[in-house]
Amino acid sequence: MSARLLSAARPVPTAAIVAADLLVACVAPIAALILRRGHFSDFSEYSYYWLASVFCSAACFVAFKQARGIPRFLSWRDVTPLASSVVTAVGAASLITFSFDRMQSVSRSEPLLHACILFTGLALVRVVARHVERAKHVRRDRSAPRQRRQALVIGSSHLSELYLRIVDEMATSTDVVAVLAEKQRHVGRTV
Repeated sequence: MSARLLSAARPVPTAAIVAADLLVACVAPIAALILRRGHFSDFSEYSYYWLASVFCSAACFVAFKQARGIPRFLSWRDVTPLASSVVTAVGAASLITFSFDRMQSVSRSEPLLHACILFTGLALVRVVARHVERAKHVRRDRSAPRQRRQALVIGSSHLSELYLRIVDEMATSTDVVAVLAEKQRHVGRTV
């Protein structure tokens, strides 16, 4: 097997992404508290919301299958379930905390700040994983100079667009030189 296939078979480990997600889930409610109040005085007062938040976040990450995404192919379709899991986790944590202590230890804006920080942290984890994948990709290109292949794509459809994206992400030694289009309106356009 080639080195490119072996390296592609070893992406950023799922366990590392799960660990980073849980770290973000642990830090986000405390960061929201500090951002809202300006200080962090008594953790015992805030512990119900923190525990509910970490538990609900972990449950939502499992329910929404957040660790199954492929970091190097992160797209807007991956961000939508990420946002849904954040909204569900923060909403469930707020509901549980409200059931126990009527959210006396949490101000009204802290769950919103918590959701924003959690979403930003989770998205940042995926962006960093994508850059780690791309850094592996670049190192492979520099280590072994290869002869470049040129490809001609026939037809302009959704499938050819998908092929162009796959070539851009994975094929290090292939250049798409042209796309042949059947319709006159596609002539001279860039893809």
